[in-house]
Amino acid sequence: MLELSASLFGGTFGLVLGLILQGRAFAARIEKVRKETEEAWSRQDWSKLPILAAELEGLEKDAKSLIGQAQRILGGRGRG
Repeated sequence: MLELSASLFGGTFGLVLGLILQGRAFAARIEKVRKETEEAWSRQDWSKLPILAAELEGLEKDAKSLIGQAQRILGGRGRG
């Protein structure tokens, strides 16, 4: 029984750690897009707007996926 508890704890810990690492990578991507947006704005380089919009669309999809994963791992809404 103790082995099962340790195994469940290890699995849950691994899932939470993975979620934290995904969150950090996601934050780094957001920072990159923010800096690119600020640079395009300061240079008034409007040709970069479609590229930035596409990157933001990808971030939005990834954010929804990350939230769904967090909800499933933490037992909140979003199951099923």
